[in-house]
Amino acid sequence: RNEILRWQDVPASQRPDTPFLNGDITCEKQRDFAYSYIGWNADRAIFADRRVRKAMTLAFNRQQVIDDIYVGLGEIASGPFLSTSPFNDPTVEIAPFDLDAAKALLSEAGWVDSDGDGLLDRDLDGDGVREPFEFSLLLFAHSTEGIAFANVYKDDLSKIGIRMRIDAAEWSLMQKKMDEKQFDALYAGWALSWEGDPYQLWHSSQADEPKGSNRVGFRDRSEEHTSELQSPYVI
Repeated sequence: RNEILRWQDVPASQRPDTPFLNGDITCEKQRDFAYSYIGWNADRAIFADRRVRKAMTLAFNRQQVIDDIYVGLGEIASGPFLSTSPFNDPTVEIAPFDLDAAKALLSEAGWVDSDGDGLLDRDLDGDGVREPFEFSLLLFAHSTEGIAFANVYKDDLSKIGIRMRIDAAEWSLMQKKMDEKQFDALYAGWALSWEGDPYQLWHSSQADEPKGSNRVGFRDRSEEHTSELQSPYVI
């Protein structure tokens, strides 16, 4: 990719004779039927409030990660469907990168720096003890892109009073932690089909399935969890 971009605007007579430039090897972008995501464990008190989860998205500079770490090979997703899929809703707006808006939303959810130590804090259990906003992000230890973007995210979060630790685990341990929901947040991904059926990943009834795919514990109160007839596309 770097070689092609470097020479693409240079006349052919001035380019080096390499397979990628002389036509021996043809390259083009191919859409990957998958998405990567950060999942917040909604069963953790720190992420139980939807305003907090939204604030964490606002504080994540996804475009910078795509440009600088994934070398431009990607796009911001608005949901669990391919952008070109007929199941995708193109009217869904992409949440912007906005640290000020993130901090305002966190304040609305009760997270403020009450003791001036630079970290937001809140009484999570109603016992009068304020706890700092700190959490661990679980990711695959051998994902160089994951480690790189986690450090970018960590720096931005520190600007609004959140401390993030990086929990880099070998795959077997990571799988165990995901299955048992022993994480605060995780960086993972899902492969997709063209048609798309989010039931297994996002339906509320799957949140309490042992080793289920709804690892983040997403639940929608409007769903009737015991109904076998409910549309699997309600998320």
